Amino acid sequence: MEDCGFRVRVEVQVSGTSVAKLGQVVMLAAVFAVSAPVEGPCADPLARYRAEYAGTSMPADWRYQWNQGAIGDTNSYTNLLWDTTRGIWTPDGSTFEVPPHYYLYVYGAGMHPGDSAVPQRYAIAGRKLTGYSGPVFVTSSFLLLNSLSGGIDFRIYVGTNPIHAITLQGADDARTNSLDCFLGQAQAGDTVYVAIGPGSDYFFDGASLDFALSSAPLPGRRPGGSGIVAGYATDFQTGRPKPGWMYMVNTDGAMGNPAGYFPMQWDGIRYEINVKADFPNPVPYSWLSLHGTGGHPGAGAGQGGSPVDRYAIAAYVVKREGRYSLTNASLTMADIGSVDLMVHVGTNAPVAILDNITQAGGPAAFDVDLGRLAEGDTIYVGAGPNGSESFDSFTWDFSIFARINQGTTILIR
Repeated sequence: MEDCGFRVRVEVQVSGTSVAKLGQVVMLAAVFAVSAPVEGPCADPLARYRAEYAGTSMPADWRYQWNQGAIGDTNSYTNLLWDTTRGIWTPDGSTFEVPPHYYLYVYGAGMHPGDSAVPQRYAIAGRKLTGYSGPVFVTSSFLLLNSLSGGIDFRIYVGTNPIHAITLQGADDARTNSLDCFLGQAQAGDTVYVAIGPGSDYFFDGASLDFALSSAPLPGRRPGGSGIVAGYATDFQTGRPKPGWMYMVNTDGAMGNPAGYFPMQWDGIRYEINVKADFPNPVPYSWLSLHGTGGHPGAGAGQGGSPVDRYAIAAYVVKREGRYSLTNASLTMADIGSVDLMVHVGTNAPVAILDNITQAGGPAAFDVDLGRLAEGDTIYVGAGPNGSESFDSFTWDFSIFARINQGTTILIR
């Protein structure tokens, strides 16, 4: 068993001799380990990228490759060749600046992708799992991206099955990123592919990385990395909201001030403002409610003396620091009225994502990047009456996607 002591990584980037035009520099990295004991051992790793890396000839069960077709189509993967001049693995082992692979290479401390034109060219490290069947985790992982990069696409596959994908931006992600995640149950002979592709272009896309494949996660680490952490429809429950969720209405002021929000209660059919009275409620709350697939806003500003539009609001409390976004998000009008939709985080000013959505327009998407959020921040998604509550029933759903860095990760739903 491996001693899984607490480790602090210090990345040291050294500007070396340029191996390509455009000022691209191979990123050299040194890893220093400072260990202190933690409770319990962890499983011996099944594989390690840096520890098992080799030049000249590929090490047992490893393949350094690039894709000539779509990423994920393993039939299009071709082995890289050893470039004795540069000491790296490249598509042809000699020329280095020709399309479509351009600066694509794999070396002992990381990778660099190739052309960004379709199909984008990925640098790929594949590790075959010989003689092992069972759970597989990516552990002890990190990735450091050049701050001048326009962004990269990082993916992990087991065979042709995509497991994990994130997009990293240079200026925003010029720091160590944990890539730890659970890959699922693998069978002996399966191959795990770790691939890095270009973002908008391939300039300065060199990435320093390391990872291990293990049969168990490290103690004190939760597998994950990036993924959907919550969903309106999947998390909706009757009686009382699932922990982390709240269903609310802006009773005191316009949408955008959480201090003026009031929680709705379950009346046996829906969440609404006053379970002690018959539904619908008096103006300004009227038909305002939320159920498992949608809801209805309240009165518009000026209706029944209401000074503001009354929103049906679904709120989610962030559990871990990271970068968040709404994804798979759409709203469809179920009646002939119209609604608008606003999103905000905490006391930040709300952003009008959708305006005057009608039945004739069909489903309206509202995917939106929420930026970097802290633990305890609350995401508010509200549907309003667009001035009038008449015939404003709607259906909606949305998921909350998170990417956690800083060496702590999340469980992908």
